[in-house]
Amino acid sequence: MANLSCKRVANNIICPRCGVGEDDSYHVFRQCPAVRKIWSSLNLSWGTKEQCRIFCCASWLIWSSRNQFVHEKKSISVRDLVEKIRSYLTELEGIRDKKLASITENTHSQIEETSRSKVLFDAAFDGRNFRSASGVVVRDQMGVTTLHENISSSFVAEAHTGLEAIKLVTSMGLSSVIIKGHSKTVIKKCKSQEVDKSVLGAIIRDIQRKRDSLQDVIF
Repeated sequence: MANLSCKRVANNIICPRCGVGEDDSYHVFRQCPAVRKIWSSLNLSWGTKEQCRIFCCASWLIWSSRNQFVHEKKSISVRDLVEKIRSYLTELEGIRDKKLASITENTHSQIEETSRSKVLFDAAFDGRNFRSASGVVVRDQMGVTTLHENISSSFVAEAHTGLEAIKLVTSMGLSSVIIKGHSKTVIKKCKSQEVDKSVLGAIIRDIQRKRDSLQDVIF
């Protein structure tokens, strides 16, 4: 353990935990009999970055329990404090693992997207005249616009545009593609393997058939 400089932490010079030693930082974090039992129970050998992290967390909880005893008269046993420290460290480890998993997943997604052609689609819907326009762009390559008549809703307009997008992918012979649209409902249906029975069903089935004929496409 790194050396701790001695500094009195309260006006009362007697340790409130053991009632024997002088209440300085060296005693509070190392020499107090109760604290020595805590370090012994944690069974640490010092030196690594991980052990230093555990030491910092444990020291914070030891200090917190001391203050609770002094100011709130709340006493916690050595056994309970050791369990609290272990539980806290387990929680921190879980948070760290989640962060690492998230970073890894995002990195893989970025690499995957970089290697794919990107096709973006969006629809403009004219509800008064029941018409729509499909806009499809293959990033860094080309774009097309298609007009549609007798369109009943914005969802139908988006579905037609999704169909135009995958038609363009097929005509260009693209092998690895990610297709992005603004409607979560339409995208979810395009990704599904189930038969769609909604008003969009016929259009979505056309999209799914074309999707399944391609080597590698993600909506």
